[in-house]
Amino acid sequence: MTNAVRIRVRDEVTSSIMSLEEFINYDDGRDARYELEDGRLLFIPCESDVNRRIAMFLLAYFIGLGISFSRLTVKTEVAVSGTRSSVRLPDLMVLTEELVQALEGASRSMVKPDMPPPQLVVEVVSPGQENADRDYRYKRSQYQARGIAEYWIVDPIQEQIIVLSLVKGLYEEAVFAGDDAIASALLSDRWQESPLTAKQVLQAEEKKIQEEEDLEEEDLEEEEGDPYDYDHMVGDPYDYDHMVGYDPECDLRGGYDYD
Repeated sequence: MTNAVRIRVRDEVTSSIMSLEEFINYDDGRDARYELEDGRLLFIPCESDVNRRIAMFLLAYFIGLGISFSRLTVKTEVAVSGTRSSVRLPDLMVLTEELVQALEGASRSMVKPDMPPPQLVVEVVSPGQENADRDYRYKRSQYQARGIAEYWIVDPIQEQIIVLSLVKGLYEEAVFAGDDAIASALLSDRWQESPLTAKQVLQAEEKKIQEEEDLEEEDLEEEEGDPYDYDHMVGDPYDYDHMVGYDPECDLRGGYDYD
């Protein structure tokens, strides 16, 4: 999740506790994203590039496993349980077929309380203790209460992935790092050519940077060219018979008079 801050815009609205209905109808005239945290509006800044790349890597991976694109969604809101009304905005969700049907024709991409829960929710942790607490503590309890089967916490700062699996109403935790193969009910139900590792997910950004550097090197080599690439030269630099004014007899006499 991106860095989140409580907003100070229109204090007469945002400083008060909001209901779910008020949150849905809230419009401050800005093209901005918000979460509702225990009834209070929480401004969500633009997504960081690291978060976006990791979310897109997982999205592409899930599609490669054969999960229908209709079941994959980014930035779909989900109403969760809490002390007061709360709405979260996960980085990525995998929906159930029942939820896909429930959302069909909806005017707003939001999983409301009367809808089935998603199968999987992914949050990418942003820097800062407050963001870590939100992903590791508050959302964990909220997603558990909402009955979400799996919750992945992808933490590029700690270089680990936490997979929380719902068992008899409570989350059981598994931690993966480095070359650990991620164990997940979602993944175990699908054939994989090779196991998905924590390193693959966490290095999605690093891989992209390396790809960009490789492309830059290739472009540079193409611009510079090879000064000794005679195969691509026009004509033969040693074809003396076609040189203007060339006298082979003069060459045999020990020199050529260019005057």
